[in-house]
Amino acid sequence: MPLPDAGGRRPPQPDCLTEDGEGRLWVGTAQQGAFVIPAAGGTAQPVRETEADPAPLARQQVSAITEVRPGEVWIGTVGQGIVDVDVASGRTRRIRNVPAQPLSLADNVVLDIHRDRSGLVWVASNHGVSRYDPREAAILTMFGDRSPGPSAHAGTEVSWILELGDGRLWLGTQRNGVEIVDPERGIVGALPVDAAHPLTALPDDMVTALERVADGSVFIATKRGLYHASADGRRVARVTIAGRSPQASTWALLADGPTLWIGGQSDGLWRMDWASGRTVPALPDPEQRLSDARVFTLARGAGGVLWVGTRHGLDRLDPGTGRVERIAPDGGAGGLGSGFVTSLFTDREQRLWVGTYGGGIDLLADGAGPPRVTHLGRARGLPNENVNAIVDDPDGRIWVSTDDGLAVIDAATLAVRALQRADGVVFPIYWTGAATRTAEGELLFGGAGGMTIVRPQRLQPWTWRPPLVVTELEVGGQRVPAARFVGPHPVERTIVVPADANSLSVEFAAIDYSAPERNRYSYRLEGYDRHWIDSDATRRLASYTNLPPGRYRLLLRGSNRDGVWSDGTLALAVHVLPAWHQTLWFRGLVAAAALLLVLALVRWRTRLLRLRQGELERKVGERTAELEAVSQALAEKSRILERISITDPLTGLHNRRFLTEHIEIANSQRRAAEPGAAKRSPVDTDNVFFVVDVDHFKRVNDRHGHAAGDAVLVQFGHRLRALLRESDHLVRWGGEEFLVVARDTDLQRAEELAERMRAAVAEAPFVADDGTLLGVTCSIGFASLPFVVGQPRALGWGDVVRIADLALLAAKRAGRNGWVGIAAGAAAHAEGLLERLVETPLQALHDGEIVVVGSQPLDVVVRALQATDGDGGRNTAAQPLAEGG
Repeated sequence: MPLPDAGGRRPPQPDCLTEDGEGRLWVGTAQQGAFVIPAAGGTAQPVRETEADPAPLARQQVSAITEVRPGEVWIGTVGQGIVDVDVASGRTRRIRNVPAQPLSLADNVVLDIHRDRSGLVWVASNHGVSRYDPREAAILTMFGDRSPGPSAHAGTEVSWILELGDGRLWLGTQRNGVEIVDPERGIVGALPVDAAHPLTALPDDMVTALERVADGSVFIATKRGLYHASADGRRVARVTIAGRSPQASTWALLADGPTLWIGGQSDGLWRMDWASGRTVPALPDPEQRLSDARVFTLARGAGGVLWVGTRHGLDRLDPGTGRVERIAPDGGAGGLGSGFVTSLFTDREQRLWVGTYGGGIDLLADGAGPPRVTHLGRARGLPNENVNAIVDDPDGRIWVSTDDGLAVIDAATLAVRALQRADGVVFPIYWTGAATRTAEGELLFGGAGGMTIVRPQRLQPWTWRPPLVVTELEVGGQRVPAARFVGPHPVERTIVVPADANSLSVEFAAIDYSAPERNRYSYRLEGYDRHWIDSDATRRLASYTNLPPGRYRLLLRGSNRDGVWSDGTLALAVHVLPAWHQTLWFRGLVAAAALLLVLALVRWRTRLLRLRQGELERKVGERTAELEAVSQALAEKSRILERISITDPLTGLHNRRFLTEHIEIANSQRRAAEPGAAKRSPVDTDNVFFVVDVDHFKRVNDRHGHAAGDAVLVQFGHRLRALLRESDHLVRWGGEEFLVVARDTDLQRAEELAERMRAAVAEAPFVADDGTLLGVTCSIGFASLPFVVGQPRALGWGDVVRIADLALLAAKRAGRNGWVGIAAGAAAHAEGLLERLVETPLQALHDGEIVVVGSQPLDVVVRALQATDGDGGRNTAAQPLAEGG
């Protein structure tokens, strides 16, 4: 099919061909531009430009033609860039290299144009490769240069952006003052710098903030003072504040009704009535101070509070009371991640978003008590933790500029999506606070080199799921062609690792060239790894050494630039061969040999243990016998000591301690037997206490010596013991006094026993150690326990001993060598009886509270008892009962 020659020269020579999605055939020629042949056939038509160009396409060499997206075709030329053709309308535009714009075409000599499977368009030229995403229409860039047209402005650094109600933009710059830009007409006004007129022109320094007040005028903060501009942008004047240097650096402004809040870079917070110009320090109370005098950002909060971001923290100021609450950068759950607060923004839910330098974003949910802080940093997806500005879009999403691109955050889920060069973000670094939202819903960010324009409603997710490929394979350090195992036609299904090769390395890649440095990778060796092992784009390598023999499956996966994993995983079968010493037969032999060795060791060990056991048992038996002998000796010594502790060493009788320990037991046994005994017989079976005293014992010691006295005491004990039963107690009570407890004895038998004891002492002389015969008599007093019939607990055994002692005293005064017994009478009253009996025994006798019996005639006993009035309390149960007379 001939191509038409519009210039009458030789016929066009085709150099390249392409077919678009509608079936049209596009033809590029060597010197006569491009032609298109309709899908239905017919005559080829030349592609004509709708805009005049000094070098028209009809005279250009076409090197490449590609449909970059449905309905849009790029025609590459040699020397004049690219002609972009809108197929439906026929409109064309030129795409050329612009040296001042880094995102323009790399070079005008186009060698090839290629659209890959992800939809990216690649342009090869003499100076490199340019990449273009035809689907990206959400992010635009306005570069700072002096070229004409609405897409450029004079300053290269946009440090602040203020949109007025009429759609115009006031752009604060680094050193070019303020430019007023109309989106349709470009720059329409300016407030230039003029160092020679500091009162009526802006200084040659950075514009740090712009704030419009109610009358339409604009306050301008700079690093060399505060200025006030008219609403039309034609006049500007420096603002003078009493007590503040006119050139003081001002960093933050906030209009709040009639008040303009002013944040100084070094002199704290000021409060101005912008209509009158009257300005005072915002915190006159010295007790209320900000976290730092360097104020960088201001924002309104819920309930009329003012949030103040400083170089070292965040402050909440109540304008009504002047009270300041400081939130420190402690890094904990209730503090900021960093103290350098760069931006503040209150969202629709009245939550405060705090941008910091070096600490990412802190989200403060206000409520009762301290604010609840949620931290967003690199771990949550932020591209950089130096946050410069925060603004929301019409849908409520939060947009953030950082020192490494932009980020958009879902306000509900706090999911973060980073936007960088691959997403159309040209400037990596943005200026603090330089962000705003226009009335049309577009977002503007001031950056280092110009301004980024974001159309949030056009932002599309990057949905390309890149395929995963193996780029290099090494077994035992030796390269192996990866195509043998992966790809559309693999030759082998399993990677075999020989026994002498102790390593396996697989390098792999996800084919997403839009931002390969942001792709993520992970791998897992089934049968060896329990979890996926994550890796980044700098190390796309799954490497293993010294794997045990066996069969494995190596699973590989990769993601696109937004971290979305590709569909499915790439699986490689791996078989690690065993060495000879790792084979089953060798392991079986080793196991059998080990088993035999273990059996031999067990038998040898068992024999050894039995020998040791026999020796140990012998030693244990010997030691046990020794211990038993020692134990018996100790027990015998203990029994001896026990006997000594309760035995009188002279007479061999029990002592006072013995009676104290055993009498209560005897009394308890008697009381326990009382109910049964009462049913059987009315016989009174009491414990009768006899106090026996040697008469005139002192004379024996004085006349015959203490040895004779000791002999008398020993023989005295023997005579008494001979009269008593085994169940009775005989105790040496002290000195020449003895105490007899006759158990289960009625009163009649008590009189008989008293007489027998008296007679046993008096009838036969005592023999001293030298053979001297000594005549000795004794006196006896006794009483029974219980003392009051029917009230066994009225008097204790110690009380009964005192009554027996009283009876002993009466026996002494009745002439000695006799006995007296006292028992309770029919009229006895237990309460106070002991006191009455001891103090006035005769009265107790006359009242019928006691009955007295004795070996002497009754009248003699009664007179002796009368003689004891007032003397009955001379002893207690813990003292000797009578003197040696």
